[in-house]
Amino acid sequence: MVRITNIKVMGRGPVALFDEEIGPLTLIYSLNEAGKTSIAEALISSLFKPSCFLRTDNFQGGACEITVEGIKEKPMIFTPSSKKKLEDYFRKWDEYLPGSLARLLYVRAAKADFSSGGSSRWEDLRQLLSGEKILDGIERNLPKERKYACVENGIITGQRRARSKRVQKELYPALDEVDKFYEEMQALSSGELKSLQKEAEKKRERLDKLEQARRYEAFRIGRRLEELEKSSRALDSEKVDYISEKVMRLKQLHKSIEDKKAEIGLLEKDLTGFSWLKSAKEIYLREKLKKKKKYLYLPMLFLAVAFAGSAAGIMQIAIISIALTFLSFVYFLINPAELSGSILFELKKDYRERYGEKISITSIDSKIKEYEIKDNKLRELEGQYAADKDEAAGLTEQLNLKFEAAGIEKSDIQSAWKEIKRKHDEIDMEKASALSRLETLDVKPADYVEENPGIKYSYEEEKTLSLEIDSLRQKIGKIKEKMENEKSRLESFLNVSGRGYTQGHLMEMLKEKEDEIISEIKGFTAELAASAVLEEVLGELRDRQRKAVLERLNNPSISRYLKKITSVYSSLGEIGGRIVVFSDENGAPPYYLDNMSTGAKQQVLMALRCTLAAQISPRPMFFILDDAFQYSDWERRPEMVEMSVSLVRQGWQVIYFTMDNHIRDLFLEMGKGIEGGFSFIKL
Repeated sequence: MVRITNIKVMGRGPVALFDEEIGPLTLIYSLNEAGKTSIAEALISSLFKPSCFLRTDNFQGGACEITVEGIKEKPMIFTPSSKKKLEDYFRKWDEYLPGSLARLLYVRAAKADFSSGGSSRWEDLRQLLSGEKILDGIERNLPKERKYACVENGIITGQRRARSKRVQKELYPALDEVDKFYEEMQALSSGELKSLQKEAEKKRERLDKLEQARRYEAFRIGRRLEELEKSSRALDSEKVDYISEKVMRLKQLHKSIEDKKAEIGLLEKDLTGFSWLKSAKEIYLREKLKKKKKYLYLPMLFLAVAFAGSAAGIMQIAIISIALTFLSFVYFLINPAELSGSILFELKKDYRERYGEKISITSIDSKIKEYEIKDNKLRELEGQYAADKDEAAGLTEQLNLKFEAAGIEKSDIQSAWKEIKRKHDEIDMEKASALSRLETLDVKPADYVEENPGIKYSYEEEKTLSLEIDSLRQKIGKIKEKMENEKSRLESFLNVSGRGYTQGHLMEMLKEKEDEIISEIKGFTAELAASAVLEEVLGELRDRQRKAVLERLNNPSISRYLKKITSVYSSLGEIGGRIVVFSDENGAPPYYLDNMSTGAKQQVLMALRCTLAAQISPRPMFFILDDAFQYSDWERRPEMVEMSVSLVRQGWQVIYFTMDNHIRDLFLEMGKGIEGGFSFIKL
């Protein structure tokens, strides 16, 4: 009986220290993130190999010791770093006990699958329940090529793998390869190689001459650049820039003088009426003043009339005669300006003709103000005009002095300047072109060639020749490579590479190799024929084993558990390499296990797991169940817990991890009657 008696975990995840004795039935309960999974993973990391599909990660951090009894006389302690794990001892107990038995002993998070592929396959059941490992051992000793090759009319055919690959791909075509070798070597060693080498040499000589021409061209351009530098210095770049600046300024001044002259002319034309308007204002004010003085006679007139009226009453003069005299005098005083030919009348007439409006002191003042603005602008422009003329005269004098110093006629300033500028620009352009060309040639001064090679350098020809020479080199290289490869291939085939054998000696050795090949082919052919016969026998034995597995799967204990837990399914089978379950109901079709719901699949697999482990293992062991019943229906959970308790009564140990309160309560209720004790550990 193999049992876990103590689990000790330190510093793993949230677990600071867990050191507990483990009984026949042990329930470890905790809430989420309390350390339950950390303890379970530490347990698996210590007991089983990393290759076991149950391992989800490597044990990291902390320490762990698992004490196990029943393997040897004394208890053994397993840790994550232990070299030997439980699988190593399984095989010692029974040569054909599968190492994968570990997959039956541990269920994590309701994943009851026991296959390495993460699903429950028929292949895994076949390995666990039958003696096919013996047949597999026999089959492993058969030639592997029997699956891919066969003998037809004395010739081995089929896929090229391992030995059949050697026979089909190497031995059969060996003599053909030798013939091809002779043909290829004869073709490669003909005049083609020499012809290509001669052509490449001729083009190389031409390319060398072009290289000399390129260096000579660089030398010639370098000399020309030196000459241009001297000419450029002679022209004095600063002087040219100074003169250029002054000439441009002079042009601007001439343009400004012309513009201001035209604008002054327009303003002078507009100001022709300014003097008349100022005189008109004086006349208008004077005449208006006279008119106001005449109105001063009205009071005297009224006194005279009053006196005349009194006298008329006394002197009995007619009133009408007095009234007419009075009205004539009033009219004379009030409208004297309206008399034709008066000064004010003519002034009003001229003003209306000039400005299109009636004369008034407001209108006159407005017009005078406009004239004053234009007059001020005219004075300002006249000042600027005079200043520009003075500056232009000064610049002209300066330029005359510069050109006079340079020996240029004063009357031909612009032409002289254009000539200097043209020469300066031509030198700059030629220098830029020469520098660009020199950069394209890419020749250092130290590599210049002063002697003319007799040909003109051409970049296009140099590029074409380089490409042609590269192409010829590639062709020559390929021919040489083929020649060497052909010899190397034959040497490699004969396994004499690097020994310096001649071609004649290699052919003699090839003949000897041919005899060995024929002998090997005959032996392998006989071996394949015998393997085909033996495979037929193994196939018959496997069919018998398959029937035995089905009988074992459907023994009364498994059927009883299956029926009790699921209440629907009573037997298992295999269709197309997949596990199926059958119901007792008439006409009910088989149901693929992989297509079942998580809860139903869990119930079937737990029943299958527990009974298979009891049948396979030569001694009772333990089950580690990490919330294995989590997805079971609440109605089925009691049967699942009862099955666990039943296993304990049969001598098996059950360690159950849970965070489910319902499952905890079921274990607490059913575990009371376990002989030897029921352990409840709460984290």
